[in-house]
Amino acid sequence: MSVFRHHGGLQLTMPFVAEGGKLQISQYLTLFKILLSSVLKIFQGEQLQCMDAGREVVPQLVDEFIAYAYNQDPFKSHRYSRETKPLKWWSQLSNDSNTRLISVSSFHLS
Repeated sequence: MSVFRHHGGLQLTMPFVAEGGKLQISQYLTLFKILLSSVLKIFQGEQLQCMDAGREVVPQLVDEFIAYAYNQDPFKSHRYSRETKPLKWWSQLSNDSNTRLISVSSFHLS
């Protein structure tokens, strides 16, 4: 599996995880740690700006990012092709409660 595979850019091969298993922190690749750290910093800045939630949702955000990296549901169930506009794709994910933190909300676009 790969991260950002849709855009033909950065490719990251994730370690194998058995069906129903969970990626352990010790298995995180260096590049994945850097990407995840960046996601968490962006999230922290957004949380400070919106005064919406706190540290209690960080584990959920990490789980969502790992699901995206492995192209697991709900990400794989949203069709993506060369014609797909990234912002629209991420915005459509906001309707799915399983991508509540990693999607782009229309609230933030206005």
